Amino acid sequence: MTNSDVQHLKQQIQDVLVESGKYDELSNFLRSKLYQVGWTDEINRLTQSIVTNEAKPTFSNVIERIEPKAMDIVPEHIKTEILAKIEEFLKDVVPK
Repeated sequence: MTNSDVQHLKQQIQDVLVESGKYDELSNFLRSKLYQVGWTDEINRLTQSIVTNEAKPTFSNVIERIEPKAMDIVPEHIKTEILAKIEEFLKDVVPK
């Protein structure tokens, strides 16, 4: 499968996710789980610390610094749950 094929498949999957309403459902599920475990509070604290301690923080600089940490601190059980939901959805969408 070429890179172009992969990109086309990704776009098709995203289109179906959005059109079916599953994207919003998955997004809300993830947001809720992250909130429940305090992830959003931790990201807010980290962001505030960066903004406070830099002379001239820019949006792109803050995102560049916070994104890797944000991804690292997502609990494994939440990653597993969301991936399972995505895989279940993909079983019905991706041609075999």
